[in-house]
Amino acid sequence: MYKKSISKLTGSIVAAMGVATSAYAATPTAINIAEKTYGVGETIDIVVTYDEAVNVSNSPYIALIIGTDNPANAVQAFYSAGTGTANITFSYALPEDVVDSNGIVLGAEITAAFGDIVNVSDGGESSTVKPALDTSGVLVDTNKDPEITSVTVPADNTYNEGQNLEFTVNYHENVVVTGTPNIALTIGSASEKAEYVSGSGSSALLFRYVVKAGDEDTDGIQLGSIDLNSGTMQDAAGNNAEMDPSSVLPSTAGVLVGASSGGGSSSGGSSSSGGGSSSGASSSSGAGSSSGSGGANAGAASQAVPVDSPLLMLAMMLGLGWLVRRELRK
Repeated sequence: MYKKSISKLTGSIVAAMGVATSAYAATPTAINIAEKTYGVGETIDIVVTYDEAVNVSNSPYIALIIGTDNPANAVQAFYSAGTGTANITFSYALPEDVVDSNGIVLGAEITAAFGDIVNVSDGGESSTVKPALDTSGVLVDTNKDPEITSVTVPADNTYNEGQNLEFTVNYHENVVVTGTPNIALTIGSASEKAEYVSGSGSSALLFRYVVKAGDEDTDGIQLGSIDLNSGTMQDAAGNNAEMDPSSVLPSTAGVLVGASSGGGSSSGGSSSSGGGSSSGASSSSGAGSSSGSGGANAGAASQAVPVDSPLLMLAMMLGLGWLVRRELRK
């Protein structure tokens, strides 16, 4: 306190005497960062407190080393607020997919290459050497949970026994799968499951359900949430994948199950076929109730004719007349 006052007084006197001198340099006395784990969309604010008010121009910055031990990969927290006061804030907006579980590291000095920090009192250059600070509690994890971006569902159609219903769940990043998760399906009034098939390590996971006998849905199947089924679905950082695709589901109203098969009551394979009243052979046909040696009117000429039958007598008379006429022509 006294040293600063004496320095300022001396500088003023010397300046009044016309002798050139350097102004007193305002000095950082404290630095503060909130200790916590910073996540997606958050900003690290570093507040440097000077022993007097300072003016800041342009964009001085403090170097930050996050998620690496290599200073060459340092990023910059640029000046953001506080000019004209003793508390100057530097800020860094965290990008996604950055992890630092040991605590960030601050550069030793404020870099004024892109700006200036000067005393409000006399315009002299302020010190850029900041106090040391333990930052082991300033952690970063901006790996957001894998989010479902879209779901591919079966094409509109009617699916029958033995056919596949396949669903591809797409994430914004790669997902590693263990075990056999499944997706809940409603087919008609029945609850079914489409089981995980493939895609671990990629961003597209395939689930499949094979239509079984008796499945029927005439107004469109419904897709529910993913069940881990004692498995896991995580990104490389261990963040759990999103399970509910409802916000991005396309319509499945046209995905039907259980078409009519085998034919109707009047078809070849129906219960009324194979000799029924409306099937291939009617009651008056060769396979009808009068069948075996012809229909009811068949085979009449093969029956025996009585000797005294008028028809026989007529036939004999006609035959005798034909013989007489033939003899007379000779």
